[in-house]
Amino acid sequence: MKTSTAVLLTAAITALVTSAFWLGVAVITVTFFLDSSSPFQVTADFPTETTVGEEIDVTVTIVNPHDEEIEFDSIDVYDSLLEGFEFLGMTPEPKNSEEYFDFQSYFFAKALQPQESLNVVLHLKAETPGYYSGDVDVCTPEMNWTTVVVGIQVAEGEGDRPIAESSMQFKKARLENRLSSEAHSASSIAHAWPR
Repeated sequence: MKTSTAVLLTAAITALVTSAFWLGVAVITVTFFLDSSSPFQVTADFPTETTVGEEIDVTVTIVNPHDEEIEFDSIDVYDSLLEGFEFLGMTPEPKNSEEYFDFQSYFFAKALQPQESLNVVLHLKAETPGYYSGDVDVCTPEMNWTTVVVGIQVAEGEGDRPIAESSMQFKKARLENRLSSEAHSASSIAHAWPR
């Protein structure tokens, strides 16, 4: 009887210690994310569908929600978005750009005053059929950033919109992108309160 009581007592203590550990990890994680604020409020306006050869614009709206000036350093655009498009340029034109392992950085080094907004427009030309999705990060010089997700379906030609199985894949990817964008937007807005 003593052995079974000792085993039960050991199991109960182990469960309590393990639960306390994971509760502590959860509290630290939530505290970290709630305490960190996004440097910008960012939204993206873009067509969800286009055809090969068509020129489109992706407009990224950047807002400084803080009570003090903040430096808008760069926009990082991931290759997973750009691989289906020819990059035609950006308005306003960046001061310079650099290519990294899986993204392109476009540098602006512009101070945004409190509540000031800026639209940055990526000019793209669709080249290859498929679904292309990727992060667009708006960064400060200290490497704090806010992310939005852009996803665009490219069809082969005028009237060649996805059908049957590819249509289902498109709808699934579009829904995933919409949910991801909403989560990023909610995160961006939730974390954008002044420190």
